Amino acid sequence: MVMFSSYLNFLRFLNYLKNHECEKNPYFEDITKISSDNNGRSLVESDKLMLNFENIRNDFFSNQKIKPSTVDGLYFNFDKNHLILSLYFVEFKGSELSKLDFNKYFENNILPLTDEQCVFNERYCPINNLNKKILERMHKRYDDKVSNNLKLKPFESLFVIFPKICEDYSNKSDYNYSVGDFYTFLLRKIRCHLIVVYKSSKSYINDEKTVAADIRDKYRVLNNNNIISDFKVYDERDFENNLLNDIKKFPFSFLEIIINVSDKTLNKTKNPSEFGDIIEMELKKYLNRNNIVICDYSKEMLRRVISKCCMEYISNKIL
Repeated sequence: MVMFSSYLNFLRFLNYLKNHECEKNPYFEDITKISSDNNGRSLVESDKLMLNFENIRNDFFSNQKIKPSTVDGLYFNFDKNHLILSLYFVEFKGSELSKLDFNKYFENNILPLTDEQCVFNERYCPINNLNKKILERMHKRYDDKVSNNLKLKPFESLFVIFPKICEDYSNKSDYNYSVGDFYTFLLRKIRCHLIVVYKSSKSYINDEKTVAADIRDKYRVLNNNNIISDFKVYDERDFENNLLNDIKKFPFSFLEIIINVSDKTLNKTKNPSEFGDIIEMELKKYLNRNNIVICDYSKEMLRRVISKCCMEYISNKIL
């Protein structure tokens, strides 16, 4: 069976990561933990769960001194209109963006020193033997470094870390795996979104907006080259009002519902015209059996997603 030929197979892979047991670095954690910095301060307080992509990276690349860069979290959903599988790569920045932007500080405070102080009193020049041309080159290189680092996180998450964990999963299952199939599936059939969440600050509100726009500019190249489908920059309050709301309505726990009901449906019929009634019945039985209560919106989304997964599975002729 080909691993990257249907949404249903890929959802099994995500479910494998969700249920992976690893005491040292859990693959599946709440957002409070995933959004915390090295000092344990959390950017977003929430018990909602997503994959801790950084822990996954650390586990799979534990023997390497230099590890690929990675985003912090990974969430999945389906496009509300066309039901296209979407992956959300989430990067949490637990500091005000204006404080992170040392490049801007360099430009506003270091470069002017050569004009304001060194020219008049070279003996007490804070940068001593460095001339302005050298500083300008340093500034440019630092800008490149910051820009490249921002681009590398989603890029290496997608094209270095993801292939490795997919290959490991296929080796433990009955799926056939090839890098070519992986890239074809990922780039043609899945929408990959990038979400950057930063700490808001009333005192730096104008600077925050400016730097957020700069970050969007840096990610635009990934969007323009079809590496990611979409990218958004939120402060923690905007994140709670947007993606976090989606997670509440369509949590990771829905994976097991989708897989279970899809399998039950496909085992009962191969006729797409019969999917609707069977999905309705099997979904109701699953929710009742597991004492799961969900809102009408989530229930309707589940029905539509399960139908989509069954139809796509049939159309790929992998039964």
